[in-house]
Amino acid sequence: MIYVVATIVAGFTLPRLEHTYLLSYDIKLSVSSAQAVLSSIASGMMALTGIVFSPAFVVVQFSATAYSPRPGIRLSHDPVLFRALGAFIATFCYAIATLCRVDREGSGKIPLFSAATVAGTLCCCRPDSSFRQWKTRTWRRFSRLRAVLDSS
Repeated sequence: MIYVVATIVAGFTLPRLEHTYLLSYDIKLSVSSAQAVLSSIASGMMALTGIVFSPAFVVVQFSATAYSPRPGIRLSHDPVLFRALGAFIATFCYAIATLCRVDREGSGKIPLFSAATVAGTLCCCRPDSSFRQWKTRTWRRFSRLRAVLDSS
């Protein structure tokens, strides 16, 4: 939740400040190309968030109903899962906020620092880096839990 609130605040303030004070810094790219890139980043991250985190939530739900509530509660409170989800949501929310500031007031300008922030958060949200840690820890816990349950 902190990631979403911080992204909304940053999405409303930083591009406005950039448009007001740093308008001379822009990307030498056409407005339609920047809009296409930012909208594809936003829509792609929304879809990827659903694809990546749906199985994670199914695993948590299955573990809570099939075994006992304790592993499900422990997995649902895993901070890596929430950090990764927050980073994914922050990426597409900030891409949408930056998209709203492209070609503002017919200026033909694309905010450089906001676009760079979107690219940076996109690089941080690689599913193989953030989700791999959570998946590895989760499957280790499940394998230990299955071994304990199968032995009894």
